[in-house]
Amino acid sequence: MEVGIALNIILSLWIIPTYLGKKRKIGFTWSLVACVFLTPILGVIITLLSPKLPEYKKESIRKRKELKSINNRFKEELLNYENKLDDLKDLKDKGILTQDEFNQKSAKLKADKTKKEVEQTAEYKKLKDLYDDGILTKEEFESKTKNLFQKFKNINNIKVNLYGQWLSEDMVYLFNMDNSFKFYPKNTKESIYKSGHWKIIDKNTIIVNYNKRSVLKIKEITENKLVYLYENKKHILQKIN
Repeated sequence: MEVGIALNIILSLWIIPTYLGKKRKIGFTWSLVACVFLTPILGVIITLLSPKLPEYKKESIRKRKELKSINNRFKEELLNYENKLDDLKDLKDKGILTQDEFNQKSAKLKADKTKKEVEQTAEYKKLKDLYDDGILTKEEFESKTKNLFQKFKNINNIKVNLYGQWLSEDMVYLFNMDNSFKFYPKNTKESIYKSGHWKIIDKNTIIVNYNKRSVLKIKEITENKLVYLYENKKHILQKIN
């Protein structure tokens, strides 16, 4: 009896976690937990079912490379859209395209670009999975994605207007395309600044993170003017570039 108990303890606390668990994804700790709270037999089965660590690492590396490749292709596609828009503008400026033709073609390109961006979002992928699994009907899927496209379009419009430098009574604010921002007193050098990050939640809300999380409620935003509420106080910024 005592020998059996001792053998179980040795297997659970040392042999299985050390010689099997450490070499697998489950690791020493969880292998130990399985052996102690279940039985050494179940513990060794669970441990052996876990993928070997080198194989797990290789799979993780492969997935990261695959994701990086997808992201790079996506960035290239977006850049291609921007280049095409520049080409259209150049042709319009040279009189080869009329204003109506430019508006029509650029609107199509922007719509295609927005569609591509939306299809990369987690929300769209979840909806697509539910549709593919038959949980959402075609009508439900199309309705949900239409709402998602509109939401994304609204946010994109705000982003386009928000990029650049803004001036208040005493401060200069710079919103960058990488979602970083900086601000400094307008009578000082730009090199003396404080920085943070910003994110658009919806068409009415901007989150700014600098020391603390600040919520800006948008009341109006155009190419040259931004009006928002912060802590129930109204602020007006004018774009300076």
